[in-house]
Amino acid sequence: MRTIIYTLRRSIFSMVLLGLALATPGALVAQHKAPTLEQMLNADATLGTEYWIAIPPNEVNPFPVQALEVYVASQYDTQITVFDAATNQLYKRTLKPYEVRTLSDVRGETSWQWEVRNAEAVVRQGIRITSQMPISVYVLNSKVTSSDGYMALPTSAWGKEYLAVSYYDFRETRPWAGGFVVVAGEDQTQVTIQLRGSGGSQAKTSGGRELGSAPFTVTLDAGDVYMVKGDGTTRGVFDLTGTRITSTKPVGLLSFHERTTMPNLLVNGNGRNHLVEMTPPTSMWGVRYSSMEFARSGTGNTGKGDVFRVIARDANTLWTLKYYDKQTKSLIGQGGGLIADAGGFVDLAQSNAPTILTHGYAVWESDKPIQVVQYSCSASWDSSQAFDPFMVTLSPEEQYVTNTVFQFPTNTAFTKHWLQLMVKANTSSPNLETDLTSIMIDGVPVWNHPAVQGPSLLENRMPDGRYWTLLEFTTSGAAHTITSNGQVLFGGYVYGTGSVDAYGWPLASAASNVQSIDTLRPVITVANSCGRYEGEATELRNIPDPPRQQPEPLDQVETGIALIDTLPGAGNTNYRLTLLTDSSFPRNEPYTRFRYQFDVIDPTKDARCVYFVRDWRGNTTIDSCIYNQERLVADSVQLNFGRTRVNVPAQSTVTMTNQLRTSITIQSIDLRAGTRFSITAGAITQPLVLAPNEKHAVTVTYLADVETENAPNNVDIDTLVVVTTECGGVELVARGMATEPRIDVEDYDVGVVLPSELTCKSGGLRISNTGSDTLVITRITGLAGSNFSLSPGALTALPYIIPPKSWYQVKDVCYRRTDAGVDSIRVEFESNGTGPKPFSIWKASTRTTSVSEDTDVAMTVTHTTEGVHVAWGAGSVSFVRLLSVRGEILATVPVSAEMRSAILPTHHLSYQVAVAVLCDARGAVLQQHKVVVH
Repeated sequence: MRTIIYTLRRSIFSMVLLGLALATPGALVAQHKAPTLEQMLNADATLGTEYWIAIPPNEVNPFPVQALEVYVASQYDTQITVFDAATNQLYKRTLKPYEVRTLSDVRGETSWQWEVRNAEAVVRQGIRITSQMPISVYVLNSKVTSSDGYMALPTSAWGKEYLAVSYYDFRETRPWAGGFVVVAGEDQTQVTIQLRGSGGSQAKTSGGRELGSAPFTVTLDAGDVYMVKGDGTTRGVFDLTGTRITSTKPVGLLSFHERTTMPNLLVNGNGRNHLVEMTPPTSMWGVRYSSMEFARSGTGNTGKGDVFRVIARDANTLWTLKYYDKQTKSLIGQGGGLIADAGGFVDLAQSNAPTILTHGYAVWESDKPIQVVQYSCSASWDSSQAFDPFMVTLSPEEQYVTNTVFQFPTNTAFTKHWLQLMVKANTSSPNLETDLTSIMIDGVPVWNHPAVQGPSLLENRMPDGRYWTLLEFTTSGAAHTITSNGQVLFGGYVYGTGSVDAYGWPLASAASNVQSIDTLRPVITVANSCGRYEGEATELRNIPDPPRQQPEPLDQVETGIALIDTLPGAGNTNYRLTLLTDSSFPRNEPYTRFRYQFDVIDPTKDARCVYFVRDWRGNTTIDSCIYNQERLVADSVQLNFGRTRVNVPAQSTVTMTNQLRTSITIQSIDLRAGTRFSITAGAITQPLVLAPNEKHAVTVTYLADVETENAPNNVDIDTLVVVTTECGGVELVARGMATEPRIDVEDYDVGVVLPSELTCKSGGLRISNTGSDTLVITRITGLAGSNFSLSPGALTALPYIIPPKSWYQVKDVCYRRTDAGVDSIRVEFESNGTGPKPFSIWKASTRTTSVSEDTDVAMTVTHTTEGVHVAWGAGSVSFVRLLSVRGEILATVPVSAEMRSAILPTHHLSYQVAVAVLCDARGAVLQQHKVVVH
C-alpha cells in the first residue's frame, strides 16, 4: 500500500464541482458559484502529471526542418522532467503559472532523432514528460511547408482499445503514407493489432502486411513505440483507418499522415501538409458532435467547406448529418447512412477537383459511438493561400467541459491563431443569457470579447439550440483560461496558419467513458475519532452484478473512484488528507473501494475541511470534517522554573479559563512523570465543573535532591495534563534545572627562599568552579598574622564571580620572612558553592643567606650580553640564583656536579643592582657576589 499526503493549503489536484455546495454527510445543496482557477484544470482529460509522447514521421527523409517544439503550461509554479527513452537521458525545466514553456530543437530540448522512422519494429523512441502538478502538453512538428501538431493526452486518459484514424496513402512526387504509432507507458504491455481499412487489394503496409490478415501481437515496454504505415504505392486507395488496436495495459495512439493534399485525389493540388492527432480511446467516443467550418478566406467559387470523416466503432452504425448557414441559420445540406462494418468509415468527401463540401455549422449524430475528424483542405481548393491541410479530432458533446486552459504555438512562423468555441446550454433555463455571458477568456466575457470574429455569441444560436463563436489571436507566450458558471458546456478546437502552413488540435475533452451507465454517486462511510476522519469511498452497486457484456439502458455499471480531494474555496484549514489505498486513481482498472484519512494538523486549533469523492462518470459526493478544540485556555504555554539550587523548592502557577459559552468538566489533573515535579495546589480528586469564564489555578513545585545531569544541555522535564474529554484538554510542559556551584582552590608551595626575600606566585592562585551554577566568592580568611599576603587590589576585587566550568586567577599571592623558619597556613574561601575544596594550603621555608664558614668556593661574576656569567671552582653547587636587593628571585639555573659556570638570563631586567648566589642542594648559600645588571 502506498501513501500520499496533501496539506490543505493547496490541493495537488482539483476539479470542477459546480452545482454542488457544502453539505452534511449524504446531503447536497445547489449553488451557482464560478469555480476557482484551481478547480478547472482537472475538468478535461488534457491535463495530467504524466505524459508519453512520440513524433510520427513528417515527410520523407531527407527534408529541411523548421521546428520541433513541445508546449507545456500549468496553472501552478511547478517543475517538469523530460526523459528521452532512446538515450536514457533527462533534464528538468521550471514552469511559471499560465506561461507557455517551449521546449525547442534550437536549444537541444527536443531532437529530430525523436522522429519515428522504423516501421513494424519495436523501437525505444518514447518521450516521457512528468510534473509535480497538472500540466497541458502540445506538440508541433514543423518542416518547411509541412506542419501539424497534436494535443497530448496524459497517461491517465489512455485506454486499452483504439481505432486508427488516418488518411489515404498519397503517391505523388514521393511515396507519402498514412499510419499510426502506438506508445507504451508500462513494461510488458501486450499490443494486438487487427489491420483493417480500405484498398487492401491494391497495397500493403510498408512491412508487407495485408489488411484483413490475422491479428498479431507485439510486446512493448515503457518508452517503446510501434509504427505501422502504408507502403505509399497508391493514391487515394490504401488507408489504415479502422485498424483495431487493443492492449493488456493502457497505451497511447498517434494517427498520422506523412504528407498529403486534401483531398488527396485533388489534381494539381497546391498545399501538401503533415497530419497528426493523438487519437482518443474508443471509450471516449460519443454519439453527437458539432463542427464549424475553418475560417478560410479563399476567393475561389468552385471549392467550399472542409473534408470530414466519420468512423464507426461498431458494426451497423446509423449516422446523420445536418449543416446550416452560420449567418441565416437555414439548413443547407444533410446526409447520413449506415456503416456496416466495425471500424468502417465514410468520407465527406474524396474528390479530384474543388467542389462544395460540408460547410457552415454542422451537427453529427449516431445510434452508436462514432469519431468525427475534420480536415482542412489544400490552398488550391478555394484559393485560401494561408491554409494547408491539417486534421482535428472533434470532441463529442458528451466530453464538453465547463472550464479549461488552452494554448497556441509560440513559433512565430504561425502568425494567426483561431479558437473555435462550440457551446451547449440549457435553452429552457430562465438564466440562459446569464449562463452564456458567464463564459470568459482570461477574465474577459466571450460574448463581447475584442478577439471575436463575426456576430456575438448571443447572436449565434443555431436551430438545434447550440451556440458558437470564433476568436482570432496573435502569437504569444501565455496560456489562456476559459471559465464559466458551470451551467454551460463547451468544446471546440484551436488552429492557426502561417505562410502556406497550418496546424490544428482539439480544445479540451472531459475524458468520461460515454459508454458507461453510471448514475449513482460514490458512497462514503466515515469514522470520526477526536477529529481524525477515517473514510472509505465505494462503487459497488452494479445492476446486475457482474455487469452484462453489453449493458442495457436500465443497467447500473459503476465506473470506480476517480478522485478524492478538498473543495477549493470552502474555508479548509488545519486538516491533512492522506490517500491510503494508492497514491493515484487508475482509470482503466479503477478502484471500487478506496480508503483515505483526514488528520488534524494542530490539535490546539480548530480544523475544517470540505471534500469530494468523484467517480469516473463525474458523479460526485461531498462530505465535511469538523474539529472544535475545547476552549480551556491556559495563561501560559509552559511552566518554566529555570535554574534552581539543589534541595531548594521552586513554584509556578498556571491558571486555566473556560472560554466556552457552556460548562467544561475537568476529568483529571495530573503530572505524566511526577518525579521532581509535584502538584502542590489545585489538584482534584473528582471531576471539576467550570462555568463559562470560570478559572482554576494549579501550582506545580519543582524540587531536586541532586543536580540535573549534563546541565545546561539537559533539563528536567515533565508534562502537566489536564483532561476534559477523551479528545480534549490542556498539556503544559514543565521544565527545570537543578544546579550547584562547586569550588576547588589550588595549594601554594613557595619552597625555600632567603630571609627578607619577597616571593610571589607566578600567574596567580587558580580557583576553579567545577559545578553547574555560577560560583560567587565573597571572603578570604586565614591570612592574618602570617608571612603570606594578598595585595590590596586582590582583596578589593571581591566578590569573585566564576561561571560554571570556569576558573579565576587571584593575583599577587606573596610570601616574605625576615628570619629563618617554616610557615604553613590554611586559607579559607567563603562562597555560595559546595566542595570539593573551598580552602588552600600555603607553605614556605626561609634559610639564611650567609656563607658557611667551612665553605670555600671560588666565585667570579661578569656581565655579558647574554646575561650574568657566574663561574666557580670545585664545590657542592646545586643551583645559581640572581636576587634583587629586596630578596626577590630574578633568575634561577640548576647545575650539575660537573658544571663550573652558568649564565643567569637578564634580558627581561632593567638596570639594577643584583646579587648572584651559589646554593647547595638544601638551599644554603655557599657564596654570593654583587653585580650591576644593565
